Amino acid sequence: LLSSSRGRAALLTGGLLSRLAKEHIGIDSACFGPSSAVTEHHLGCHFMADDGTVYWDDMLTEEEMDVICGFHMCYTGSAPNQVVHKSWWPKPAQWKNQKANGYNFGHWTEWDEVWYQSRLSEIEKGNAQPETPEFWRNSL
Repeated sequence: LLSSSRGRAALLTGGLLSRLAKEHIGIDSACFGPSSAVTEHHLGCHFMADDGTVYWDDMLTEEEMDVICGFHMCYTGSAPNQVVHKSWWPKPAQWKNQKANGYNFGHWTEWDEVWYQSRLSEIEKGNAQPETPEFWRNSL
């Protein structure tokens, strides 16, 4: 996913999604312009400038953001079909919530990078697990 044009969309999203994308593609990929999904099919985001010009660009879907964050629906075994949502990384809504996230300053900081490298290290060592939205809300 991140090695495709969707990786460029992740870079442009900013925050944690952008940092995760940088593990797979270079920052210069952001300069390659919108994908054919945008230029040919007008799929993505757009906004209108004051002069009426409409600008389009790639934008990740909710499902793509879930994949990048390592989202899982885990059956609890407590009741038929009861699930708990977990992810290896906080989802964008959790990361962007400035009231709940002490790491979100509107740009990637040294503190963000220290947190990211620590989490990545724990995942790579096998010491981490996917976490619930409540965990992310309380720990960021």
